[in-house]
Amino acid sequence: MPAAFFRSLRIASWLPYAWGMSPSPGEEGRNRSGTCRSGHPSAAYHGEAPWGFWRYKGNPRARLAGTLQGNHEQGARAIPRNQMPHNRLRRRPPRRPTGREARPNGSVPIRRRSVSPRGRAGKGVVAPRGFRYLHPPESAMRPILSFYILRQHIGPFFFAVFVITFLFVMDLLIDYIDLFLGKGIPLPIVLEVFLLSLGWMAALTVPMSILVATVMAFGRLSAENEITAMKAAGVSIYQILAPPLIASLLVMIGLVEFNNRVLPESNHRLAGLLVDIHRKRPALAIKAGMFNDVQGYTLRVDKLNARTSEIDGVTIQRSKEGEETETIVAEHGTLRFSPDGNTLTLDLVDGEIHAVDESNLSQYHKISFETHTIRIQNIGSELVRSEKKSRGDRELSADDMRGRVDAYRREVGDARTETRVSLSEHLGRRLAEGTPAEGGGAAAPRLPDPIAWKNVGRDVQNAANRLASLQSTVEERGKQINKYQVEIHKKYALPVACVVFVLLGAPLGVRARRGGLGVGAGFSILFFVVYYVFLIGGEKLADRGYLPPPLAMWAANVLLGALGIHLVVGSNRETSFFRLPRLPFRRQAGART
Repeated sequence: MPAAFFRSLRIASWLPYAWGMSPSPGEEGRNRSGTCRSGHPSAAYHGEAPWGFWRYKGNPRARLAGTLQGNHEQGARAIPRNQMPHNRLRRRPPRRPTGREARPNGSVPIRRRSVSPRGRAGKGVVAPRGFRYLHPPESAMRPILSFYILRQHIGPFFFAVFVITFLFVMDLLIDYIDLFLGKGIPLPIVLEVFLLSLGWMAALTVPMSILVATVMAFGRLSAENEITAMKAAGVSIYQILAPPLIASLLVMIGLVEFNNRVLPESNHRLAGLLVDIHRKRPALAIKAGMFNDVQGYTLRVDKLNARTSEIDGVTIQRSKEGEETETIVAEHGTLRFSPDGNTLTLDLVDGEIHAVDESNLSQYHKISFETHTIRIQNIGSELVRSEKKSRGDRELSADDMRGRVDAYRREVGDARTETRVSLSEHLGRRLAEGTPAEGGGAAAPRLPDPIAWKNVGRDVQNAANRLASLQSTVEERGKQINKYQVEIHKKYALPVACVVFVLLGAPLGVRARRGGLGVGAGFSILFFVVYYVFLIGGEKLADRGYLPPPLAMWAANVLLGALGIHLVVGSNRETSFFRLPRLPFRRQAGART
């Protein structure tokens, strides 16, 4: 039993696998001059060791290198041992000559095998001596090549996601750090704000990261001449581009679902949390030149020194039911908070108090003061969480916004129809009314009654007011419809940008081969800035009604997608990006000027 087992292993180790290469039997008889007995240079094809060629051992990159580095001029796919990679390889023992095959000098005649250029059996170019051909089928090579190309995108993609997200977080921190520190927001609430903000960050980060990853991956492949090797093996740029395109399509589908399911909820919760944060300690949100509501007081200051808490040009108004309405005016003052942060104290200097009794407007009181102190208690030192019921356009899914757009359109259409019918019927009936002529003879033309004319004038005025109200409603609903349509198209335009950026980044990476990270980041930032300008500018123009929402949201994808297709075709043909048109006339050689 053990002997049979080891014999089967020995036989299996000598089986001619399609991915292995066997040495020439004449290797053992080669001389020291560097050539085998068949006359072929052994240094170029066999190496110095008598063991022959190396055999692959489950390394996809080594198999890919062996596939792409073959002798394509003769249609062969064999690799000399001294040119093969040295990672995870093992030797294969030479075949021992037996019987009729052995020559008197101990060498064995080499059989020449006819192979086609594609590696299949058939008539083709005769193989060089000393080779055993590597003939991987195309169906086996494609998965290896596809996974190898996709693997080059993984590292740059996650690196770009981390860097871009970090930049967004830093920008958000700069915007809200004064709010968080001034209102004393605890750390868990701050972390919740940042976590909820990751939703809209991801919608922008993923497309830009795909652009960075594509430029860097294809730039590295081109810098190491792997793109050239793939083309030499008969793989076109379209086949090289297919795996990233398929992956970008999958990311696009996932991003569409994310924008319609996850993003609206995260935006809704973030908006509600920010409203609750602003309600805490509203006095901290006092701004110069604006009216600020603080616990029943309306406060306005002309100047506010945030460092010293000094205020100038103070106007305070307090009004409660059943009490006098007080208006306090002061030249200067200061703001102070109690140690627990629950009481706001205003120390006013050189001012007046004006009081009016609402029940008896004839009574008016005026009091002048040099110093006056106002204490406002319970200004909200604790954060109270509430449930935000209303939703904005960025807090709805595409289906919800389509439902609102349809409802607004029906409302506008019904209002227009109702107003048109009421105007035509009501005014027509009023104008047709008149008084009969005096006398009992033939009927005379009826003249309008002055009272009827007066009623007609009143009806015309009412109709004009109704028409103005309708026009205002139509304009307001039109703005809402445009805003919802912009958000609907944006939810699909941003995911489609993933595919557009692959088409754009691949040829840019091939051309910027030795630029590395700097060139990849530069191209990515440039084109993403262009895309972002188109997106934000189109959104503003569409909200104001200057552009249709579909055109405003899809213009960037169409333009950059067309540019990307042009660059891909140019890379496949190995032409320049932009070729100047030929002149209609050219000077003939030898012609005199």
